[in-house]
Amino acid sequence: MKNPVLIQDAFYILPAKLLDACMAVLPVANTEASAISVDEASQDAAPTAMVETVHIKDVGAFSRTQIETFKRCQNLKTAVQLGIDMHKWLSEEGLPSLPAQYHDLAREVARDVLESYPYKEVKGLSRMPDYKYTMLYRLTPPTWMTDAAIRACCERLVAGTGTCRFAGELTGRTMTKKTRSKDAVQVDVALRNRIMGYAKESAVESIFVPVNFMNAHWCCLVIKVQAKRI
Repeated sequence: MKNPVLIQDAFYILPAKLLDACMAVLPVANTEASAISVDEASQDAAPTAMVETVHIKDVGAFSRTQIETFKRCQNLKTAVQLGIDMHKWLSEEGLPSLPAQYHDLAREVARDVLESYPYKEVKGLSRMPDYKYTMLYRLTPPTWMTDAAIRACCERLVAGTGTCRFAGELTGRTMTKKTRSKDAVQVDVALRNRIMGYAKESAVESIFVPVNFMNAHWCCLVIKVQAKRI
């Protein structure tokens, strides 16, 4: 089998590890010192003659545009594989575990996952960059869900009931003892004010505050407003 890198095939992407190394050596295109401000007065940037290039010994030289395109293709390939894995899981494991009345719905969902573009927007959610079908692919066990899935779940609960509110996310850390510590981290002021504001609304019954521990575990604090308990 011919090596597409060696024969300079126009339809190849660099191997994953080599591509990651190229991404690491390229500086961030938009730094704090050169932040992009988009407003009505903004104009297109003037073209520049400088081209950022990565040279790989015995392989070739690649511009930033090429490297970023390769990375997008790699990300799309990964997303497609996750989608195929989810379709397989829904068909082989998810569907048999459901009651018979949900089988047609499960088949419809599996077919939608297989036929839809990975970056298609999820209906019923706000137009956020993370609310794509790729977010749903992460629901396949044992794949880890993203933060976006937690936010989306809370949004749907809020939209579907009218008596719930999503206050925002918290980052927590485990404690070795079940005692209060003087070094305990205070709740963000903006989050606390948001919770207090929701609690004053007469129609609100529950307030959701998802908590993430070390990017490995999620739990959700549910504040019951009427019962005044968490």
